[in-house]
Amino acid sequence: MASSSSSVHAQIIDGLSSSESNSMETEYNSEPFDGVLFSRECRSSDEFSICYSRKFPKSTGQNLQGSLQTVKSTVALYGFSCELNMDNWYGEMTFTTSRTNSKENIDRATTALHLLQLNVPAPTALKVFSGSFSDIILTGNPGLCSRFSIEPDLERVASCDICMGEGIVIFVGSSQGVKMVRQIVQDCIVHNVHPVRWVTTFKRVLAMKRLEALRL
Repeated sequence: MASSSSSVHAQIIDGLSSSESNSMETEYNSEPFDGVLFSRECRSSDEFSICYSRKFPKSTGQNLQGSLQTVKSTVALYGFSCELNMDNWYGEMTFTTSRTNSKENIDRATTALHLLQLNVPAPTALKVFSGSFSDIILTGNPGLCSRFSIEPDLERVASCDICMGEGIVIFVGSSQGVKMVRQIVQDCIVHNVHPVRWVTTFKRVLAMKRLEALRL
C-alpha cells in the first residue's frame, strides 16, 4: 500500500506546474437543491435558438443578481444572451444561443451555468469560458479544507479557485491543478491521508522549482 501511495505522489509531483496562483479566497454557502439542466428550442424572430436553464434556491438567485451584468457581458462574447427570473421560492437562469453556435461554447456555457447554480461566485464560474477546467466532488465530509485550515495553501499550490459547502468541493483552474485537487480530496477521504501532508509536499516541490528557475 505504501509503494502505491508513493507512486501516486510521484506522478502528480512530476506534473506539477510552478506557476504562481491567481486564486480568490471564497466563502461558499450551498443549499440542497435538486436543480437539473433544462434545454429546449425557442423560436426567435429570424431563426431557431436553443435555451439552457437551471433552477436554484432563492438565496442563490439573490447572490446572482449582484453579478448579473458581469454574467451577461461575458456570455455575450460567446454568442449567448442571459436571463434571470425570480419568484417567491426559487430562481432560474437561462442562457440562449443560436443552434449554429459551436459545441465548445455550448459545453462551456452549460458548465458555467451549473457552477452558478451551485453558488460558485460568478468571476470564478465564468473562467471556464477562457479555458479553465472545473471539477465537483461530493465528499460527504463537510468542512474538509476548513477543518484543517488548508484552503489558502491548496489554492496557491494548485493554482485553482476552491469553493466549499456541506458535502461538496468545487474547484476551477488549470487541468493540472484540477487533477491535483481531486487527488488530494480523494486521498483525504478514501485513504484517510491528512491533507497537510499533501500541501507540505507540494510546497517543497514548488520551492525547489523556483530555485531551479533562479539558477537558469
